[in-house]
Amino acid sequence: MSQERFDAALSRLASQLDLDDLPDLIHRGRVNVAGTDVLLGCAPDGSCRLVIDLGPMPDGDEPAVLRRLLELNLRRAGGTQLALGLHPKSGHIVGVVQVAIDAVEPEGALWRMLSWDIPSWVARLETDLQTIDLATGAGSTAEFQREVSV
Repeated sequence: MSQERFDAALSRLASQLDLDDLPDLIHRGRVNVAGTDVLLGCAPDGSCRLVIDLGPMPDGDEPAVLRRLLELNLRRAGGTQLALGLHPKSGHIVGVVQVAIDAVEPEGALWRMLSWDIPSWVARLETDLQTIDLATGAGSTAEFQREVSV
């Protein structure tokens, strides 16, 4: 995707949103969606890249949370699915998704993704992380094995 096509998609998005800080979207690709910070950028392969700040890791057993994030990545693997990780500076859980420019260029497409998909992803992650007993790290493996067994 050319930077020009990405900038045009951001301009269309800006016209659809009632933003307090329009320059933050136009110049930095940053927008807040229902309390969730999202960075939008033009990826090297030409797609639109969204980095979604899903907040700090839950208190408790860090290895259990990290394991669960890896399990969730495997469950969601492929295509334009949300990949989960940790932001190197903040330590927050982030979700990253790359979408072809053709998918975000139509009028309203990027707005719909931000308005509908991101809140859904945030809610789903909260639910998925709640399946871990953070005191023991138990609870996620058996459920995960059922989901991926052939």
